[in-house]
Amino acid sequence: MDDTKTAVRRQLQKELITFFNTLQLSFMSVTDRKDLELAGYFRTELALKLMQYLRVTDAPHFYGLPSLERTLRGMVHVTAVPGWSSYSVIMEPFTICKKYLAGLLEVISSFYVEWRGNAMSFMGKGVTKCTILCLLHLSHEMMAQAPNMDWVSLWFLPCDNSEEQFTSPQGLAWLIPLWVDRDPEVKFTSLAIGSALTSLEAGCLALAESCQNISGGLWGTVMNILLDQSECSMVRREAAFILQNLLVIPLPTEEVKDSIWQILMTRLALGDPYLIKANLQVLSQPLRL
Repeated sequence: MDDTKTAVRRQLQKELITFFNTLQLSFMSVTDRKDLELAGYFRTELALKLMQYLRVTDAPHFYGLPSLERTLRGMVHVTAVPGWSSYSVIMEPFTICKKYLAGLLEVISSFYVEWRGNAMSFMGKGVTKCTILCLLHLSHEMMAQAPNMDWVSLWFLPCDNSEEQFTSPQGLAWLIPLWVDRDPEVKFTSLAIGSALTSLEAGCLALAESCQNISGGLWGTVMNILLDQSECSMVRREAAFILQNLLVIPLPTEEVKDSIWQILMTRLALGDPYLIKANLQVLSQPLRL
Protein backbone atom coordinates (compact mmCIF):
# COMPACT_ATOMS: atom_id res chain seq x y z
CA MET A 1 0.00 0.00 0.00
CA ASP A 2 2.83 2.37 0.91
CA ASP A 3 4.62 1.56 -2.35
CA THR A 4 1.47 2.38 -4.30
CA LYS A 5 1.09 5.73 -2.53
CA THR A 6 4.72 6.56 -3.20
CA ALA A 7 4.39 5.70 -6.89
CA VAL A 8 1.22 7.80 -7.21
CA ARG A 9 2.87 10.72 -5.40
CA ARG A 10 5.90 10.60 -7.68
CA GLN A 11 3.79 10.45 -10.82
CA LEU A 12 1.62 13.32 -9.58
CA GLN A 13 4.71 15.42 -8.86
CA LYS A 14 6.08 14.65 -12.32
CA GLU A 15 2.85 15.71 -14.02
CA LEU A 16 2.52 18.85 -11.92
CA ILE A 17 6.09 19.97 -12.60
CA THR A 18 5.56 19.40 -16.33
CA PHE A 19 2.30 21.37 -16.21
CA PHE A 20 3.85 24.28 -14.31
CA ASN A 21 6.82 24.42 -16.70
CA THR A 22 4.46 24.51 -19.68
CA LEU A 23 2.35 27.18 -17.98
CA GLN A 24 5.40 29.36 -17.41
CA LEU A 25 6.38 29.08 -21.06
CA SER A 26 2.91 30.29 -22.01
CA PHE A 27 3.41 33.34 -19.77
CA MET A 28 6.26 34.45 -22.02
CA SER A 29 3.74 35.62 -24.62
CA VAL A 30 1.74 37.73 -22.11
CA THR A 31 1.89 41.47 -22.82
CA ASP A 32 -0.96 42.94 -20.77
CA ARG A 33 0.33 44.77 -17.69
CA LYS A 34 -2.19 43.20 -15.30
CA ASP A 35 -1.56 39.71 -16.66
CA LEU A 36 2.21 40.25 -16.34
CA GLU A 37 1.74 41.13 -12.67
CA LEU A 38 -0.42 38.06 -12.05
CA ALA A 39 2.17 35.90 -13.79
CA GLY A 40 4.84 37.44 -11.56
CA TYR A 41 2.91 36.57 -8.38
CA PHE A 42 2.41 33.03 -9.63
CA ARG A 43 6.10 32.66 -10.48
CA THR A 44 7.29 33.86 -7.07
CA GLU A 45 4.83 31.66 -5.18
CA LEU A 46 5.82 28.67 -7.29
CA ALA A 47 9.49 29.42 -6.58
CA LEU A 48 8.78 29.35 -2.83
CA LYS A 49 6.83 26.09 -3.08
CA LEU A 50 9.55 24.40 -5.11
CA MET A 51 12.09 25.51 -2.53
CA GLN A 52 10.15 23.57 0.11
CA TYR A 53 10.76 20.34 -1.85
CA LEU A 54 14.49 20.92 -1.88
CA ARG A 55 15.35 18.98 1.27
CA VAL A 56 18.58 17.17 0.54
CA THR A 57 19.14 16.54 4.23
CA ASP A 58 16.03 14.34 4.25
CA ALA A 59 17.35 10.90 3.26
CA PRO A 60 14.34 9.64 1.19
CA HIS A 61 14.33 12.84 -0.91
CA PHE A 62 18.11 13.01 -1.03
CA TYR A 63 18.42 9.66 -2.81
CA GLY A 64 15.35 10.20 -4.98
CA LEU A 65 17.41 11.57 -7.87
CA PRO A 66 14.57 11.68 -10.45
CA SER A 67 12.34 13.58 -8.02
CA LEU A 68 15.11 15.99 -7.05
CA GLU A 69 16.05 16.59 -10.68
CA ARG A 70 12.42 17.33 -11.60
CA THR A 71 12.19 19.85 -8.78
CA LEU A 72 15.42 21.53 -9.88
CA ARG A 73 14.24 21.58 -13.49
CA GLY A 74 11.14 23.43 -12.36
CA MET A 75 13.35 25.87 -10.47
CA VAL A 76 15.37 26.44 -13.65
CA HIS A 77 12.19 27.53 -15.45
CA VAL A 78 11.12 29.75 -12.53
CA THR A 79 14.43 31.53 -12.14
CA ALA A 80 14.99 32.05 -15.87
CA VAL A 81 12.80 35.16 -15.90
CA PRO A 82 14.37 38.34 -14.39
CA GLY A 83 12.46 39.60 -11.37
CA TRP A 84 11.10 36.18 -10.40
CA SER A 85 11.68 36.92 -6.71
CA SER A 86 9.94 40.31 -6.68
CA TYR A 87 6.27 39.47 -6.13
CA SER A 88 6.07 37.89 -2.69
CA VAL A 89 3.82 39.64 -0.16
CA ILE A 90 5.49 37.96 2.84
CA MET A 91 9.19 37.94 1.98
CA GLU A 92 11.72 40.39 0.58
CA PRO A 93 13.19 39.48 -2.84
CA PHE A 94 16.76 39.31 -1.54
CA THR A 95 15.66 37.06 1.33
CA ILE A 96 14.17 34.67 -1.22
CA CYS A 97 17.44 34.78 -3.15
CA LYS A 98 19.44 33.92 -0.03
CA LYS A 99 17.18 30.96 0.75
CA TYR A 100 17.56 29.70 -2.81
CA LEU A 101 21.33 30.13 -2.65
CA ALA A 102 21.62 28.17 0.61
CA GLY A 103 19.57 25.29 -0.79
CA LEU A 104 21.35 25.16 -4.14
CA LEU A 105 24.81 25.30 -2.56
CA GLU A 106 23.82 22.39 -0.35
CA VAL A 107 22.84 20.39 -3.43
CA ILE A 108 26.01 21.17 -5.40
CA SER A 109 28.10 20.43 -2.32
CA SER A 110 26.41 17.07 -1.81
CA PHE A 111 26.38 15.91 -5.42
CA TYR A 112 29.61 17.38 -6.75
CA VAL A 113 32.05 18.85 -4.25
CA GLU A 114 31.99 15.94 -1.79
CA TRP A 115 32.37 13.45 -4.67
CA ARG A 116 35.34 15.39 -6.13
CA GLY A 117 33.50 16.10 -9.37
CA ASN A 118 32.17 13.45 -11.73
CA ALA A 119 35.44 11.60 -12.31
CA MET A 120 34.20 8.64 -10.27
CA SER A 121 30.53 8.51 -11.26
CA PHE A 122 27.85 10.01 -13.48
CA MET A 123 25.31 9.75 -10.66
CA GLY A 124 23.36 12.95 -10.24
CA LYS A 125 24.62 14.45 -13.52
CA GLY A 126 21.22 15.96 -14.32
CA VAL A 127 21.00 17.29 -10.77
CA THR A 128 24.38 19.00 -11.16
CA LYS A 129 23.47 20.60 -14.51
CA CYS A 130 20.13 21.93 -13.25
CA THR A 131 21.66 23.22 -10.02
CA ILE A 132 24.45 25.09 -11.82
CA LEU A 133 21.95 26.65 -14.21
CA CYS A 134 19.77 27.76 -11.29
CA LEU A 135 22.84 29.28 -9.64
CA LEU A 136 23.63 31.20 -12.82
CA HIS A 137 20.11 32.64 -12.94
CA LEU A 138 20.33 33.39 -9.22
CA SER A 139 23.60 35.32 -9.59
CA HIS A 140 21.94 37.79 -11.95
CA GLU A 141 18.84 38.05 -9.75
CA MET A 142 20.98 38.82 -6.70
CA MET A 143 22.76 41.59 -8.62
CA ALA A 144 19.40 43.19 -9.29
CA GLN A 145 17.87 42.66 -5.84
CA ALA A 146 20.82 43.10 -3.46
CA PRO A 147 20.57 46.25 -1.31
CA ASN A 148 24.36 46.65 -1.53
CA MET A 149 27.40 45.02 -3.14
CA ASP A 150 28.33 42.96 -0.09
CA TRP A 151 26.75 39.65 -1.09
CA VAL A 152 29.55 37.66 -2.75
CA SER A 153 30.54 36.10 0.59
CA LEU A 154 27.13 34.41 0.69
CA TRP A 155 28.42 32.14 -2.10
CA PHE A 156 31.24 30.77 0.04
CA LEU A 157 31.23 27.16 1.21
CA PRO A 158 32.76 26.25 4.57
CA CYS A 159 35.88 24.13 4.69
CA ASP A 160 35.28 20.37 4.26
CA ASN A 161 37.24 19.56 7.42
CA SER A 162 35.26 20.68 10.45
CA GLU A 163 38.51 21.18 12.38
CA GLU A 164 39.56 23.81 9.83
CA GLN A 165 36.25 25.64 9.64
CA PHE A 166 37.45 28.42 11.87
CA THR A 167 40.68 29.00 9.97
CA SER A 168 40.22 28.70 6.22
CA PRO A 169 36.79 28.65 4.57
CA GLN A 170 36.56 26.98 1.18
CA GLY A 171 35.31 30.22 -0.34
CA LEU A 172 34.63 29.92 -4.07
CA ALA A 173 37.01 26.99 -4.54
CA TRP A 174 34.00 24.72 -5.16
CA LEU A 175 33.47 26.51 -8.48
CA ILE A 176 36.88 25.66 -9.99
CA PRO A 177 36.41 21.86 -10.54
CA LEU A 178 33.25 22.65 -12.50
CA TRP A 179 35.36 24.63 -14.99
CA VAL A 180 37.17 21.42 -16.00
CA ASP A 181 34.14 19.14 -15.95
CA ARG A 182 33.84 16.71 -18.87
CA ASP A 183 30.44 18.18 -19.81
CA PRO A 184 30.71 21.40 -21.91
CA GLU A 185 27.34 22.64 -20.58
CA VAL A 186 28.57 22.41 -17.01
CA LYS A 187 31.83 24.14 -17.98
CA PHE A 188 30.07 26.97 -19.78
CA THR A 189 27.46 27.54 -17.06
CA SER A 190 29.95 27.44 -14.18
CA LEU A 191 32.30 29.82 -16.01
CA ALA A 192 29.31 32.13 -16.58
CA ILE A 193 28.77 32.11 -12.80
CA GLY A 194 32.42 33.09 -12.40
CA SER A 195 31.89 35.84 -14.95
CA ALA A 196 28.88 37.15 -13.03
CA LEU A 197 30.69 37.09 -9.68
CA THR A 198 33.82 38.73 -11.05
CA SER A 199 31.76 41.64 -12.35
CA LEU A 200 32.17 42.85 -8.75
CA GLU A 201 35.60 43.62 -7.33
CA ALA A 202 34.80 41.53 -4.25
CA GLY A 203 34.08 38.58 -6.52
CA CYS A 204 37.41 39.00 -8.32
CA LEU A 205 39.30 39.07 -5.05
CA ALA A 206 37.40 36.10 -3.61
CA LEU A 207 37.88 33.95 -6.70
CA ALA A 208 41.58 34.86 -6.95
CA GLU A 209 42.08 33.93 -3.31
CA SER A 210 40.33 30.60 -3.85
CA CYS A 211 42.79 29.78 -6.68
CA GLN A 212 45.98 30.49 -4.75
CA ASN A 213 46.81 26.78 -4.43
CA ILE A 214 46.41 26.16 -8.17
CA SER A 215 49.41 26.44 -10.51
CA GLY A 216 49.09 29.76 -12.29
CA GLY A 217 46.34 30.92 -9.97
CA LEU A 218 43.13 32.39 -11.35
CA TRP A 219 44.89 34.21 -14.19
CA GLY A 220 46.68 31.09 -15.42
CA THR A 221 43.56 28.93 -15.12
CA VAL A 222 41.41 31.34 -17.11
CA MET A 223 44.10 31.92 -19.74
CA ASN A 224 44.57 28.18 -20.24
CA ILE A 225 40.84 27.75 -20.86
CA LEU A 226 40.73 30.75 -23.18
CA LEU A 227 43.66 29.52 -25.29
CA ASP A 228 42.57 25.88 -25.45
CA GLN A 229 41.56 25.36 -29.09
CA SER A 230 39.77 22.11 -28.19
CA GLU A 231 37.25 23.92 -25.99
CA CYS A 232 33.93 25.01 -27.43
CA SER A 233 33.48 28.69 -28.22
CA MET A 234 30.92 29.31 -25.44
CA VAL A 235 33.32 27.98 -22.79
CA ARG A 236 36.17 30.15 -24.10
CA ARG A 237 33.88 33.17 -24.36
CA GLU A 238 33.03 33.00 -20.65
CA ALA A 239 36.72 32.59 -19.80
CA ALA A 240 37.35 35.76 -21.83
CA PHE A 241 34.65 37.58 -19.86
CA ILE A 242 36.30 36.59 -16.56
CA LEU A 243 39.67 37.78 -17.85
CA GLN A 244 38.05 41.03 -18.97
CA ASN A 245 36.55 41.55 -15.52
CA LEU A 246 39.94 40.96 -13.91
CA LEU A 247 41.61 43.46 -16.22
CA VAL A 248 39.19 46.30 -15.50
CA ILE A 249 39.70 46.18 -11.73
CA PRO A 250 41.21 49.56 -10.80
CA LEU A 251 44.75 49.50 -9.52
CA PRO A 252 44.86 50.20 -5.76
CA THR A 253 45.85 53.76 -4.90
CA GLU A 254 47.99 52.46 -2.06
CA GLU A 255 49.81 49.20 -1.44
CA VAL A 256 47.28 46.59 -0.39
CA LYS A 257 48.53 43.28 0.90
CA ASP A 258 47.48 40.27 -1.21
CA SER A 259 45.59 42.41 -3.74
CA ILE A 260 44.69 40.66 -7.00
CA TRP A 261 47.25 42.73 -8.93
CA GLN A 262 49.95 42.08 -6.36
CA ILE A 263 49.35 38.33 -6.67
CA LEU A 264 49.62 38.52 -10.48
CA MET A 265 52.79 40.63 -10.48
CA THR A 266 54.40 38.43 -7.83
CA ARG A 267 53.74 35.30 -9.89
CA LEU A 268 55.15 36.91 -13.03
CA ALA A 269 58.22 38.19 -11.15
CA LEU A 270 58.87 34.71 -9.77
CA GLY A 271 58.68 33.25 -13.25
CA ASP A 272 55.44 31.29 -12.91
CA PRO A 273 55.67 28.95 -15.96
CA TYR A 274 51.92 28.78 -16.51
CA LEU A 275 51.47 32.53 -16.67
CA ILE A 276 54.59 33.05 -18.79
CA LYS A 277 53.47 30.36 -21.26
CA ALA A 278 49.96 31.83 -21.42
CA ASN A 279 51.27 35.34 -22.04
CA LEU A 280 53.60 34.11 -24.78
CA GLN A 281 50.70 32.32 -26.44
CA VAL A 282 48.57 35.45 -26.30
CA LEU A 283 51.35 37.46 -27.96
CA SER A 284 52.28 34.88 -30.58
CA GLN A 285 48.95 33.73 -31.98
CA PRO A 286 45.60 35.25 -32.96
CA LEU A 287 42.67 34.31 -30.78
CA ARG A 288 40.11 32.23 -32.65
CA LEU A 289 36.91 31.52 -30.72
